[in-house]
Amino acid sequence: MKGIIRDILEAKKKEVVERKKQASLSEMMERAKPTERNFKTALESKKHAINLIAEIKRASPSAGVIRENFDLKEITALYDKHAQAISVLTDEKFFQGSPDFIKQVKEVSQLPVLRKDFVIDEYQLYESLVLGADAVLLIASMVSKQHLQKFIGIAKDIGLATLVEVHSSQDFERAFSHNLEIIGVNNRDLETMKVNLNTFTAIKQLIPSDRIVVAESGYNSKEQIDFIKGKADAVLIGSAFMKASNMEEKLVELGF
Repeated sequence: MKGIIRDILEAKKKEVVERKKQASLSEMMERAKPTERNFKTALESKKHAINLIAEIKRASPSAGVIRENFDLKEITALYDKHAQAISVLTDEKFFQGSPDFIKQVKEVSQLPVLRKDFVIDEYQLYESLVLGADAVLLIASMVSKQHLQKFIGIAKDIGLATLVEVHSSQDFERAFSHNLEIIGVNNRDLETMKVNLNTFTAIKQLIPSDRIVVAESGYNSKEQIDFIKGKADAVLIGSAFMKASNMEEKLVELGF
């Protein structure tokens, strides 16, 4: 790991240690209860040519503050009208998110919520359910193959959906297993932070047709989204909406 990803990983290790001091793993396990909203079903819906996971992202390490006028409830209400699921950045240090955002989003929207963070410890899986998340992001390259499979198994056992994110064919080979149901193909190179939309096309060819595929990063025009219709079950979009002066106009412009 290099650069910002290494920094995030180190910070996340310290964060998990601190969280365990506030509430132990056994406490979290006891409090974790499956949610009633089904993330997988939302992405399998055939009502739309492609389903939308709309992301709430206030800032990022590469872009800094993305949206100055950040009204969480207003954004959530808008997404509720146009999307099939909502992704919420909960990392505080690098993305100016908050674990509390999940509860606030679910008070406004009936859509399933994906917790987008950097999961490196099983503690965070139980914590995600306690926070109210219906699904959690697992980045394949952030943990060992053994840990990734363990996390997928635990999540399945406790009723938490997983979006397993890959950034390369090597990532996909490490991540793939029979219990991998939802695969996110991220066009962003985690080392350089550059986006290449051809990444999706290359990795999609490796994925069995019975899996749910989510295209991530770099989608900003209707043409780009039309290109992946029929190839991806869903697309995850955050920055394009968060940067827009009129978010609803951008949602409609992109076909949602």
